[in-house]
Amino acid sequence: GVLSIASCLRSHENNFVTEICDANLSGETWFSSDGKQYLGDKPADIRKRINDFRPDVVGISNMFTWQIDQALFVANICKEISQDIITVIGGPHVSSFPLESIREKDIDYVVMGEGEIRFPKLVNALALGEQPKIQGVIHEESDLSLLKPSKRSPISFIPQLDELPIPAYDM
Repeated sequence: GVLSIASCLRSHENNFVTEICDANLSGETWFSSDGKQYLGDKPADIRKRINDFRPDVVGISNMFTWQIDQALFVANICKEISQDIITVIGGPHVSSFPLESIREKDIDYVVMGEGEIRFPKLVNALALGEQPKIQGVIHEESDLSLLKPSKRSPISFIPQLDELPIPAYDM
């Protein structure tokens, strides 16, 4: 999960500065101007958090399909703040629908499956100014060629979960 990914980022050789924002924690219910109902932090709170941290990359975890609109809304806020913020989305919905997800205007990368290895590799490649070619990281349609031919399991999984660092429970 997110705490595990944060731990992997912090233990990476570049020791990436990492912050977690659980936008669902507030439990607030609110409506957008077009009448959609959302659960969690309001746009002004999310915008303030992003402005205060000034990230280069924002990773958005979307655990449930019914929350995809809110995840895309967060990506939109990032791009309103700065087109230079790289938006990355992961979770079960985008892992099942990577092509549809990467076509969203405010999403730069989709991370399919487990992000503990893929997301730090992506962030490192971006920090080095490289265009990443990582199985399960989709930036454009041609990246689908990096996937395995199996429809049931198009990506490889972490073989030894015990080798991951302890999740960043302090965050």
